[in-house]
Amino acid sequence: MFLSLSAVASETTFEGLRPVQVLEALQELQRGPSNTDCEETSSRGAVFRQTVKHPQLGSKVWVDPSGVAWGEVVLNSVENRESCSKKSSIDGVCLMYPRDAARYCKDLGARLPNGHDYLRLREYFGGSILSEQGYFPQILSGLYHESEGSRFENVFWIEPTRVPTRRGNNFKACRFFGVSGRIHYQDMCTGGDLAVRCVIDSEK
Repeated sequence: MFLSLSAVASETTFEGLRPVQVLEALQELQRGPSNTDCEETSSRGAVFRQTVKHPQLGSKVWVDPSGVAWGEVVLNSVENRESCSKKSSIDGVCLMYPRDAARYCKDLGARLPNGHDYLRLREYFGGSILSEQGYFPQILSGLYHESEGSRFENVFWIEPTRVPTRRGNNFKACRFFGVSGRIHYQDMCTGGDLAVRCVIDSEK
């Protein structure tokens, strides 16, 4: 079933988008998802569904079973270039420092995923709360990028969160590795520039 532009506009928030982005989003929504890409089931049996309610997060936003809408990885585009670090490749993945990443998501009406979000995601994708064993990247785009025939892991900032680990709760989840599913823990989440994706607490 395809929606009219007026119907889509009434259901969608375009706050923070430039006019040309709004037009592109409306055109994408007008085409509507096909019957084969409305929902996808992970290797663990978790059902993810696409939503068109958060175009500021990208054209392919997936809602996980907990109701969290996962945006696409942020790219170093003309619109985002001022937020990206100097290490970011042109038209490649946008790398940001922690404070810039949190501010970027907030400006979109979103937030950085916290440790609990990524622990659930790892479990949906075949791993477990305490281990990445069995995890593999699926459904969400941008968990890795390819260059000259090689695949490179994207590492994402996590909103610093104390979560269960084998060593107790004394460390914060800071970084998520998109290909391996590994979560890096530190006492303080500082330093370096990493990839960013934003989330919104959506409907279930």
